[in-house]
Amino acid sequence: MPGKRTAKIVLDGDEFTIHAFKIKEIEELMAIFGGGDDGTTLSMKVLRLAMRRAEPAADFDDMEPTLDELSAASKVILELAGIPQNPPGPVATAGAA
Repeated sequence: MPGKRTAKIVLDGDEFTIHAFKIKEIEELMAIFGGGDDGTTLSMKVLRLAMRRAEPAADFDDMEPTLDELSAASKVILELAGIPQNPPGPVATAGAA
């Protein structure tokens, strides 16, 4: 049975429904973030993971999405996972100038 939490993304001009990550996928997601890849590589890996259960099904590697679509989809996927795109900066300490 599909999960209750979903979001819509657009890649290659087509709309897809993505689902919130399951426990095993969250483990994979944490491994992706811990791998030391640059931002672009991280984004592509997260997109690929999210597209595994997307509806309708599509082969992520055969798509021709725009950079704007990739950026917007990444933001939606991370928001659905509860991961902030722009975490707050460091908190200033007393005496710091």
